[in-house]
Amino acid sequence: MTTSVTGFYNVFENMSDMLNIYYPKDALVSDWRTQGYGRGLEVYLKRRFTENLGGFVSYTLSKSERTAYNRTRPSTFDRRHVLNAALGYEFPKKIRLGARVSFYTGAPGTPVSAGSFAASREPSDPPRDPSFFRLDLRMEKRFQLRNQRWLSITAEMINTTLSKEVIGAATIGPISIPSLGLEGGF
Repeated sequence: MTTSVTGFYNVFENMSDMLNIYYPKDALVSDWRTQGYGRGLEVYLKRRFTENLGGFVSYTLSKSERTAYNRTRPSTFDRRHVLNAALGYEFPKKIRLGARVSFYTGAPGTPVSAGSFAASREPSDPPRDPSFFRLDLRMEKRFQLRNQRWLSITAEMINTTLSKEVIGAATIGPISIPSLGLEGGF
């Protein structure tokens, strides 16, 4: 097994970040610049695909904020908690099953409303969209050929839970993608 812990801190300066701008009604278009940062910690644990089992778990705790006109608020893209995990198992006769889970907390509310900050408020912790969860499944049957060559037939379903994502006032989905495939290694 392998594990890593990564801390990060990124600074963003003089951005034209139109999705994050909240500006006074009398502001000039040329003043629409923001500063910001993103910081956090990621923990990653991986098990190589040995003894028929493999997978990983990754968790990120982060915070991203933008500042304009001396007002600071969470970035439109701020997701405080992000969890990804995958697990695969190979059964006899080269049949492999796998699952992948994605989860993240919702983004903060939209800061701009008719050319000014929403209702002239400056919440440092605005209400957030609902969290999002998705489960993907995959099945593979591998046929071993000569000289370490192989062919696999795969069936996969992205978003088997038919989850919908809420971003602001919009609900997206469910977007679900079934797939049948043929893979080879030569």
